[in-house]
Amino acid sequence: MIIPRKGLQEIRKLLEGSSGTIEMAVEGSQFILKGGSTLLMIRLIEGKYPNYNQLIPKNMKRQVIVSKELLTSSLRRVSLLANQKSKSVTLTLNPGLMQISSNNPEMGDAKEELEVNYKGEEMKIGFNAKYLLEILNSIHDTEIRIDLNDQLSPGLIRPGQDSDYTCVVMPMRI
Repeated sequence: MIIPRKGLQEIRKLLEGSSGTIEMAVEGSQFILKGGSTLLMIRLIEGKYPNYNQLIPKNMKRQVIVSKELLTSSLRRVSLLANQKSKSVTLTLNPGLMQISSNNPEMGDAKEELEVNYKGEEMKIGFNAKYLLEILNSIHDTEIRIDLNDQLSPGLIRPGQDSDYTCVVMPMRI
């Protein structure tokens, strides 16, 4: 079943505010939760869930390991000057170094450099900073592993120690 994002947020609120038993049921296209005196009904998204395994690239050529805290704070700062529509940032990878940059003709440029564990060839790839920040906020580890092939292929972002948790992010043309 596919639960809408807003519904998941309401479920989280219900679970955080409840210390008792929560009852769950699926009735047709409704997901129903009951906790204490609260009854929550969420309309499920219709349709079949796609085979996500087909979307996860295999045999990645490049791997970057970086501090989650450093990457998050740099992305936040650099994205302030990114184009407001696309939120595009460019990651330039060199051995031991990642440069994060954004360019907005109306406001100017921003660049930051981070030390990373990377041993491959130089590579530039563009991403939507908002998507990267959402992924980083969902990971509860101190290190992040980014697996890449080339500037047009999807990237994989994982916690440094957990290969079971995988986020796929599509690049932007730069």
